[in-house]
Amino acid sequence: METLHISLPAPLSVFVEERVRADGYADVNEYFRALVLADQRRKAQEKLEVLLVEGLNSGPAEPLTKADLEEVKRTVRERLAAKGK
Repeated sequence: METLHISLPAPLSVFVEERVRADGYADVNEYFRALVLADQRRKAQEKLEVLLVEGLNSGPAEPLTKADLEEVKRTVRERLAAKGK
């Protein structure tokens, strides 16, 4: 695990300490980890929303053919084989 050192002005430091106590975090490190994880989830959600909109705007759905399914299976097998190496 890497260590980061963060400098905060006194008012922000007081705010952080208050949040740690009020929200039941074990310490400041746990509070900041929770903030970073929440930000990661938010960014992932934003990306998912963009992809969903792209999908909706990509035109009408087309039926999945047997050839399409075989292509998906082939791709999955190739990726699994590559991970195994």
